[in-house]
Amino acid sequence: IGSLEIYRCFNLHRKYVQETLLKSTLKRTLIRLIIFVPNPYNTFMFDFSKIKSQTPLNDLTLFQNQFTELQKSAIIGALIVLSKSDGEVHPKELKKIENTASLLGLDISNPSRISVFQSKTEMITVLNTLKPSQKEWFLICLHEMVLIDGKVQDIEVAFALGFAKDLGFNEDDYFQVIQKATTIAENFRKN
Repeated sequence: IGSLEIYRCFNLHRKYVQETLLKSTLKRTLIRLIIFVPNPYNTFMFDFSKIKSQTPLNDLTLFQNQFTELQKSAIIGALIVLSKSDGEVHPKELKKIENTASLLGLDISNPSRISVFQSKTEMITVLNTLKPSQKEWFLICLHEMVLIDGKVQDIEVAFALGFAKDLGFNEDDYFQVIQKATTIAENFRKN
């Protein structure tokens, strides 16, 4: 996705950004607490990069086959938009994009395999074809992207919430998904 496309997506999300930045200061504070308190290692909530080496190939293939190539491209495109929302792409954000693409089985080193979306509406239309559980997984990916560089910025939170809203999740729904994922991650670490 080129700079012009990122700029267009940024402008299309501006409405959500302005609305979200003006309200819900408490929830923006909570979003910082939800992940950083139970995650003392300052790592991904779920480190999907490890799944590939620990999961039998057929299980990973089953996961990858649940998504169409367009859906995979839309997920990666959204992560790219989110990573550039604060004006810089941190190396950890780039690594997160690469790991997510690898998990999805999408070769981002070959640009011809990645669909380019001409508008935010086109990207959201494809993302809305995700199943409910896939949408929740996508929200977790967005949330991890917000946290990955170690500094939560309001603009990134606003973009993540904007994507959530476009997928039919209100702010409370978003936080419930993140809280559920955090609880699962905590229980997994205990076992």
